[in-house]
Amino acid sequence: METLPEELQPVLALAEQAGRVVYDWFGKTHATRKPDGTLATEADLAAEEVILEGLARLCPTDAVCSEESYSITRVGPGRLWSVDPLDGTHNYAAGLPVWSVSIGLIEGGRPVLGVVHSPPLDLTYAAAAGTGVWRNGERLQPPPADALQRNDLVGDTVDPEGLCLTVPHKRRNLGSAALHGCWVMSGVFRAALFSKWALWDLAAVLCMAAELEVEARWMSGEVLCDLSALDSAQRQEYLLLAPRGLCESLIPASARPSA
Repeated sequence: METLPEELQPVLALAEQAGRVVYDWFGKTHATRKPDGTLATEADLAAEEVILEGLARLCPTDAVCSEESYSITRVGPGRLWSVDPLDGTHNYAAGLPVWSVSIGLIEGGRPVLGVVHSPPLDLTYAAAAGTGVWRNGERLQPPPADALQRNDLVGDTVDPEGLCLTVPHKRRNLGSAALHGCWVMSGVFRAALFSKWALWDLAAVLCMAAELEVEARWMSGEVLCDLSALDSAQRQEYLLLAPRGLCESLIPASARPSA
């Protein structure tokens, strides 16, 4: 196994610590519904506490926005940790073992570090700017960018009545935006379409994308490359993640603004 970059190791250790907390709660929690309709459990809160305390020790002057305790502000030009202590809470509350802990760092509007850790799947993705992307300690190569075929898998978190990609593929919503993004990095999913996503869902993944020639595009076709103008906790509209050269061809013409 290769050695992870030094800057990733303390964040990875923190994600693993939070993951153990979440895993210990698995099957024992009671879910409550938040004002936005999403769920939270005791595990979300316990894991968040672990991560926030850990980041306060590692980077005491950095800003943090975490899903369970936040105020909506612009990302801005500084350093911001964007945290989802339990991505896939609906799966978790139902007893489905498809969920993860996600920690991403944005600096100067650019995602520069990310860790997504899924204890039940024994799966960890990690990236730091300029050092590549790592899956369970092995460095990944960029995913293929050839055209989609009929049986290719595409991650799709969009509601059934929402926007769909008009290309041949098999649509999958496995309930964790962070894992959807990671599976694009490793080629399990050829692309992923997100809606109603917040920065904590994808901050870690967007760092990985920059390292693997994977693009994130709005439905206008514009590439998402500067996060500084985004609201740290605001739900965003449709975003498509796919290898460079494939992403633009997947955006439905009906979704693009008319000239």
